[in-house]
Amino acid sequence: VLAHRDGQLDEAEALFAESLALKLEACGWDHPGVAATLGARGQLELTRGRPTAALRHLLPARHIYEICAAAISSGMGFILTSMGRAYRALDMLDHARAAFERAVAVREAIQVPPEQLACSRYHLASTLWPREPAEALDL
Repeated sequence: VLAHRDGQLDEAEALFAESLALKLEACGWDHPGVAATLGARGQLELTRGRPTAALRHLLPARHIYEICAAAISSGMGFILTSMGRAYRALDMLDHARAAFERAVAVREAIQVPPEQLACSRYHLASTLWPREPAEALDL
């Protein structure tokens, strides 16, 4: 994560791959730690401007959170917000809206820090703006 934040994207990718391999070996696929690493890899792909590649990591991460009884968690809020961003980048606005709406609902349910909730609301509003500006302004 630090390598990603520092812009060292190739190093971050290698470290995420290593982390994922270790988590899979220790925990198997159905573990929130695996979902978190997949989410981080999806975020890296978004940084690189590759939303389709991001979804290849984010969709399984969402599934893992759902089957691990973590569908209402900060990790799920992160995954859904990232999925919405990927869908919006692909101009799949209905999918983006659904992901952002669910992210807002999850983040409201667990009372995350205000900046996390604001992030999901902002992305939802920016997705709604072209077709529903009044609803976007309410957010």
